[in-house]
Amino acid sequence: MRALTFAIQKGGQGKSSLSGNVSYLLSKQVKTLAIDGDPQGSLSSWLITESPKYEIADVLQGKASLRELGGYCQSICRRKGCNERII
Repeated sequence: MRALTFAIQKGGQGKSSLSGNVSYLLSKQVKTLAIDGDPQGSLSSWLITESPKYEIADVLQGKASLRELGGYCQSICRRKGCNERII
């Protein structure tokens, strides 16, 4: 398993665009997990069209489990026909 992180404090530097495009390209070859830790949720809005029931902040605050978050995102992808290789 390999992990890639795109992080910089300054806004407007293209982190969401870069991570979204890299996730998409990687998903063509391997199963890919894209985690949107940005409070604005730009990457999430590109991958799913409805507001999520849970966000990563809910997991970090103990309001939801990672399993609940992952299962919810996968169910949206199945209904909407997303690329299921990007979760």
